[in-house]
Amino acid sequence: MNIFLVGFMGAGKSSVGKKLSEEMNYNFIDTDSFIEKQTERRIEDFFDRGEEEIFREKEREFLQNFDSENTVISTGGGMACSMKNISLMKKKGTIVYLFITLKEAIKRTHFNRPLLKNRENIDSLFKKRLHFYKNAHIIIPVGKKTVEEVSKRIKALLCCITPEGG
Repeated sequence: MNIFLVGFMGAGKSSVGKKLSEEMNYNFIDTDSFIEKQTERRIEDFFDRGEEEIFREKEREFLQNFDSENTVISTGGGMACSMKNISLMKKKGTIVYLFITLKEAIKRTHFNRPLLKNRENIDSLFKKRLHFYKNAHIIIPVGKKTVEEVSKRIKALLCCITPEGG
């Protein structure tokens, strides 16, 4: 079983993913780091040069070519914002949406992400992405929970929805 962590910037996908993979003895992949290594470019470079579509294609290629098992995949905030990508993730694993409020996202990111240059951008982006994220199999409200608490909750819910019990 693979577990795809989706959610808005600052939701804790990478931190929770690392912890969850350790606890489940799974492999861990952060798609942003994977793409940076593969392309030898920083994610910010794609966005600064107006090449978001190229970056999104790299995300899609990752999903199309991904064929491992027992892996926790921390996705970039926009990877789940395509029904094609959601379909690929559902075919290859379980999607877990780490939900945070817009207020929490602002606190956690401090506008320090390629697509968050100002408050208008974050409001618009949050609203645009929300309906995509809701296609997940599991939705976990993160709030003020610790990484350990979120990981434990995911494991408990995975046991309820997977035939092999997680």
